[in-house]
Amino acid sequence: MNFLNQSIITRLGTAMFAISLMALISMISSVIVAESTQGDAAGINLAGSLRMMSYRIVAETQQHESIGTTETLSKVQSSLDEFEQRIKSPKLAHVIPSDSDHNQRQFYESLIKEWQDELAPALTAAIQAGPQGNAEYLKRFEEFVPKIDHLVQLLEESTESKIKLLSLVQ
Repeated sequence: MNFLNQSIITRLGTAMFAISLMALISMISSVIVAESTQGDAAGINLAGSLRMMSYRIVAETQQHESIGTTETLSKVQSSLDEFEQRIKSPKLAHVIPSDSDHNQRQFYESLIKEWQDELAPALTAAIQAGPQGNAEYLKRFEEFVPKIDHLVQLLEESTESKIKLLSLVQ
């Protein structure tokens, strides 16, 4: 036992093993953290595009209210369908934690619920009203767009924290 404590080769071997083990743990941790950020940029971009889509839907709905043609109706309906696909996109859902108690998941689900229960019906009513219009949807969109901005901010903060963790691990 005394031999092991005084042997330089044993001490160097132990030190090299410890250094190698720490390096391996660091590499594995870096890979895990990097993998957790996969798709975050696409999800953030998709969430941000919802804001632009909201403005486009409002503009197209107003155009349909003033003109009332089948072409304007088709444009509005197409934009509504696209918004529905984007807000429920697997790319966006993937970057939001799956835990139902997580604040991001709750906020995201409340956005979907608001879209389905309030905004989409208000837009449908405005479309059906035709040229005389129903401006109820405008107020709802004014309140909805900042919520989309908040979702984007939550996603950005989550990604930034992952990147900070990666820096810390390295």
